[in-house]
Amino acid sequence: MMSSESRFPRLRAALRNAAVWAVGWGAIGTVVASTMRIIDKIPLGWALVDGLGMGIRIGVMGAIAGTAFFAFIAAAYRGKRLSEISWVLFGIG
Repeated sequence: MMSSESRFPRLRAALRNAAVWAVGWGAIGTVVASTMRIIDKIPLGWALVDGLGMGIRIGVMGAIAGTAFFAFIAAAYRGKRLSEISWVLFGIG
C-alpha cells in the first residue's frame, strides 16, 4: 500500500505529464488543422477558429495518452532510476 506522502507527488507528476502532452499535441493539432483549412480556401478567421477547436480536441486526447503512458512507465519501471532503464525498452513502451 502506498503512503499518502508518496501518493501526492506521483499524482502531481501524472497531472503535469498530462498537461505537457495536452499542450504539445494541442499546439500541433491547431497548426495542422488551421493550415489545412486555409489550404481549403476557408476565410482566415473561420480557419483559425476551426483549427483551434480541433486542437483542443486533439489536446484532450493527448492528455489521455500522456496519462496512460505515465501509468505504464510508472508500473513497468517502479523504483528504478532513469540511468538504470534501457532506452530501447523505454522507447518500445
